[in-house]
Amino acid sequence: MIERVKVVPELNYWMDIILHNSPLNEKFFKLPIPLDASIWWQKPTVLNLLFNETFYVTEGQSSSSSSSGYIFDDSWFTIEYRKADVLLITDKKLLRRLTIYAGLVDIYVANIPENGDVFGTYKNSDFQPTGGFNPTPEEILNAWREVNRGIVSCTGRYYPGTTVILTPDQKTQLGLPYPTENIFNITSEELDMLERLFLYKTDQAISISDIIFDSLTSPLSKCIYVYLDWEINESLEYFSSIEPFTNGTNVLHSLYEKYVIDHIYRVITKKYFVNIYTNDRVDDFTGLEYDFMRIKITEDQELEKRILMPGFETPYEDVDVYIAHNGVRQEIAKDYIIENIRPIETDQEYVESYISWTHDRFKEGDELYCLWSFEKTK
Repeated sequence: MIERVKVVPELNYWMDIILHNSPLNEKFFKLPIPLDASIWWQKPTVLNLLFNETFYVTEGQSSSSSSSGYIFDDSWFTIEYRKADVLLITDKKLLRRLTIYAGLVDIYVANIPENGDVFGTYKNSDFQPTGGFNPTPEEILNAWREVNRGIVSCTGRYYPGTTVILTPDQKTQLGLPYPTENIFNITSEELDMLERLFLYKTDQAISISDIIFDSLTSPLSKCIYVYLDWEINESLEYFSSIEPFTNGTNVLHSLYEKYVIDHIYRVITKKYFVNIYTNDRVDDFTGLEYDFMRIKITEDQELEKRILMPGFETPYEDVDVYIAHNGVRQEIAKDYIIENIRPIETDQEYVESYISWTHDRFKEGDELYCLWSFEKTK
């Protein structure tokens, strides 16, 4: 029997973002088709936690049970996913892509309230028919067309002329959502590292000093450790640029390792030396520092269409500024500009720098990650 393919569109969405954002695309990648961000960018999920530098606490949300999420001070992320009803999926790009699977595919979405209206539910066709019916190829084809209605998962079990006799337990299942699944097979070790990553990205107390790196067995755990070790300690002791942690057999692990490499490279390249010229001659050189900030856009910032950067940290080069909006890299001059202003009404010596924009895409509650180089004041 042909195995059904399990597809997580949210992972497809982040794969496209990571590969497009990457400063290290030294080889040609066949990028997946971009999916609708309004549908697949979802806050309290393990994928958003891993791949979004601006992951933040989602206030007021909580999980009704430990099987669907993990509670952290009324905030949570979920590692659980549910099978979706493809007839309820509205992303046309995804639906077109599903045609390559000839119906042998199941779509999984995060087990969060926002996805409640697309969860698949138990139907008669989910149970084995009785009566010893042996369908002909023509009957199978007609049943496939009937069940699919265009682009739909085909169960391959329920055919015209069969009799489905349900047990009392099966009858109670009809209309209920399919059970949650740990679709990425997250282990207890990985979950511990994910919880520490959650604490770091939500600005809570976090330490990795109690972890022995060599005792970690999962590539995902090791990559999270390297990321946290860099972010907390600016240490690359356990990072290897020669031997990858992953072996290419797990898409999530491989994609996250690339994400971590990209992130560390992007930060390191912001800290470099520049020449100081006197009368067109190099007189000295100075080292640049870097800083970053994670921002949740406020109502005032949306209205003013600008965000004030830290004082005495004027970006050395505007084109050197890296900004991601909800995890997606933005282009200078197209999506934002850097304004340097010296307030006339004050005697302050430093220039105020702003991230400014003229469009309406940056909304209140959206997330921005900003990374830049600056010349340290002596």
